[in-house]
Amino acid sequence: MTRESLPRWVLPAFVVAAAATLAFGGILLWHVLRPEPPAGPVQDWMTPGLIAHVYDLPKSEMEAIFGEPQRDGTRKSARTLAEIAKVQGLAPEELVARVQAAVDANKARQ
Repeated sequence: MTRESLPRWVLPAFVVAAAATLAFGGILLWHVLRPEPPAGPVQDWMTPGLIAHVYDLPKSEMEAIFGEPQRDGTRKSARTLAEIAKVQGLAPEELVARVQAAVDANKARQ
């Protein structure tokens, strides 16, 4: 079979399929091979979302520490602990200590 006898859509379809395969393969490799986030002590540069993910804290405990999620469209979870402490009028070390205590309590329950 020669190239002239193939329908015109075969080559573009092959290129699209090959590109999609490479893209999804790259995404799979990224998720499999990427390093895990740090699991050491809680630090003030961490965000609530990172803390919930890394330390597997339930939503109820996160809300007890940080209050209810904001409804004004801002992303509270994108702020660091230091920024949240400043807004709440706390020292960053105090908020970090609260979060670390919750993390330790959660580990003890598991």
